[in-house]
Amino acid sequence: MSVLGRLVRSAVVIGTAYVLTRHGTKKDHPGNDPKYDPETLEQRNTALSDKRILWLGSSFSAGTGSGGTALTDYLKQINNTEIINESLAHSYLSSVTQNSAVKRFRSSLALISHADYLVIEISPIDAEMTHGNVSSSNDRFTFNIKTTIGALEYLIAYAKELWDPVIVLFTLPYCGDPSYEQLIRKVHEVSDKWNVHLIDLYHDRTLENPDPVKRSLYMTDAVHPTKAGLRDWIVPYMQEKLLNIAAGGR
Repeated sequence: MSVLGRLVRSAVVIGTAYVLTRHGTKKDHPGNDPKYDPETLEQRNTALSDKRILWLGSSFSAGTGSGGTALTDYLKQINNTEIINESLAHSYLSSVTQNSAVKRFRSSLALISHADYLVIEISPIDAEMTHGNVSSSNDRFTFNIKTTIGALEYLIAYAKELWDPVIVLFTLPYCGDPSYEQLIRKVHEVSDKWNVHLIDLYHDRTLENPDPVKRSLYMTDAVHPTKAGLRDWIVPYMQEKLLNIAAGGR
């Protein structure tokens, strides 16, 4: 079982400050103080302003460690953009469960008339499922959506058919999960095959690892950031990467 699976399935108690469950923090964590809310950030016009961004993710994107305040809430605030966040805690890309990303995409996002961007989170929880392999086909009906890679290829192919948006895949920061590392290597293959963008937080050493004091403020566990962790650590990094992509970079 992956790091995320172990953490989400059980309560994690650190001191007496907070309790993390699969539904988020039940008591206040110092990093979830209102002073870290998205509204504390200045709104400005950027290359992402007035765009429609569709976002598919799991616990990280749903704000499990930040009391439901999502990564996308900060990006919306900064960029004055529309982000439709179809993220759900403890959900998989592959179609092995009723709440999978594939099924949510079909029932919700596929009905949207236009999208400029599609952003997809690849979570450690996806490493719990059969990884699968990159297919030689580009036909979405041929992919094994019960595997993580097959589901990812299906989502990319379907999105290209519907809107041909800029597609961005992203991993989570380093969490020491060997199975997740193996999956990320295959995600790089998917990125190369489909010529889509990949923001690999897991391996990017320019994403400075916070010192232990900051980490206790920024993270509720090995995977889930607090509002402070989002606002002051993850969001600046993601903002820079997304603006680089919007400017035509990789």
